[in-house]
Amino acid sequence: AGGRAAVLALGVLVAACAATSPRVLHFGMEDAPEGKRLMWPQAPEVPRFMYAGQLIGEANFRKTPAETAGVRGLLRRLADLVVGEKPPTVLQRPQSGTVDGTGRILVTDASRQAVFVFDPVTGELQVWDKAEGLANFVAPNGITSGADGQILVADAELGVVARLDARGNPGRAIGRGVLKRPTGLAYDAVRKRIFVADTHM
Repeated sequence: AGGRAAVLALGVLVAACAATSPRVLHFGMEDAPEGKRLMWPQAPEVPRFMYAGQLIGEANFRKTPAETAGVRGLLRRLADLVVGEKPPTVLQRPQSGTVDGTGRILVTDASRQAVFVFDPVTGELQVWDKAEGLANFVAPNGITSGADGQILVADAELGVVARLDARGNPGRAIGRGVLKRPTGLAYDAVRKRIFVADTHM
């Protein structure tokens, strides 16, 4: 009976911590003092570029004050102690990036063999690893937004351009038997053309 009570209490604890508000995407330079921000050109000229920070993975999503304060914050800390914190998901060898129509930042990672999706609206990081059907990405490189919310990903080892819908579900890849080592992508929204750089020698 004691074991069942402990498991039940743990389940309630985890469920209570799961119902949280979206986390906030930070790039790292938001908290830097005004004089410490990297800008170009430097004063007294008017800056036209500012270094915003970097994307590294789950660490870019910070907890909201509601998650760290009060009873909810206490429950989350207890859950981390009991269940243990899993290692954060991080980029290892990013290759290319793009921003889709909803403001998500999508980055290909050749080591992780996946596409990282940084979503500032939902406050979460997704990892898409399917290229076509049940086949996983092998060496995803170029990435761009296509027609109707599609995401196009060039995989240098598979020799195709994968077509994913807005949720990361793979459709039928293009370029099989024609492309050898596709690495770069661009999409012409006016003429509905996909440009692919193939680095096969």
